[in-house]
Amino acid sequence: MRSGILNRINATPLTYPYFDEDALRAIEPMEVRFKISTLAVTDKIAEEYGFDLDRAPEMILAQFQAGRHVAQKLKSMGMSNLRASELSGVDPSMISNYIRGKRPFSPGAATITPFAYNVMAESCHKLMFGTEGKILLPSVYSEIVRAIKMISAEDKEALLRKAKFQMALYEKQNQQEIENAPHREVSTLIGERIHELIYDKGTQGYYLLGPETPYGMKCFIRQFIIEDFKRESPRLTFLMYLSFETGLALDYFIAEDFTKKVPCYYREGEKVLEVKDQTALKIIGICCSLPAEARCKLIGEVIGAGLGSAFLQ
Repeated sequence: MRSGILNRINATPLTYPYFDEDALRAIEPMEVRFKISTLAVTDKIAEEYGFDLDRAPEMILAQFQAGRHVAQKLKSMGMSNLRASELSGVDPSMISNYIRGKRPFSPGAATITPFAYNVMAESCHKLMFGTEGKILLPSVYSEIVRAIKMISAEDKEALLRKAKFQMALYEKQNQQEIENAPHREVSTLIGERIHELIYDKGTQGYYLLGPETPYGMKCFIRQFIIEDFKRESPRLTFLMYLSFETGLALDYFIAEDFTKKVPCYYREGEKVLEVKDQTALKIIGICCSLPAEARCKLIGEVIGAGLGSAFLQ
């Protein structure tokens, strides 16, 4: 990274959100928006669009801002780097580098959730973007909300007990030492979440962001949706960009249970409503935490119960 960009980043004060999201969203076309926010301004783009070559890429800037945010919060809580490491799995020397601004806050995708939830007590999105995110539930989870509205309180509790039993069994078979760490490979989790969005959009996965999906994002998405494609460690910068473009909180892509720290919404006809039913949220949280086969079976039972109640009314 050019020294001028680092100087620009270091001179930027900590603000919430970390960058002007509306200003970035206004930049067209998407290919340019992607490149200048995740990589750097090239000579060609600078000449054609008038951007400064030392412009700070928003997704990189946000990672440095996250380090400053972490530094402030750990200091206010009086928490040591060693304790933060014990709670999250992030190396304590790396935490030191992050809070001193030596490196952007970019731990592996699998450790961001335990760091955000266990150390910072906030969402992954708040940690990495400096703003509260939200999740408009994909259709399969929205259907759960609608189904649960149709059944009795007693039946809801019975479904929740069954879901908790399934989750307890899964956790027993796939034990994790650190709370909120994923029980399966995070790349698999990301792939499942991308597939849910692809299904809703009814499009080819490469065009998840529409016909203008940047080539770099197509390549990034491809590794999660093609079974035999060589997978690399998920690049946080690109994950953040995917979150930014879809409008879905980062938690949706990397947290096993994305309902814990982020408000969730669903569609009811033309309306978009927040899910307030805590039982529904708990069931959705368990469903999205389970592997594919167990998840599909549980979702089928919940939706089936809703349809059965609707038929009897």
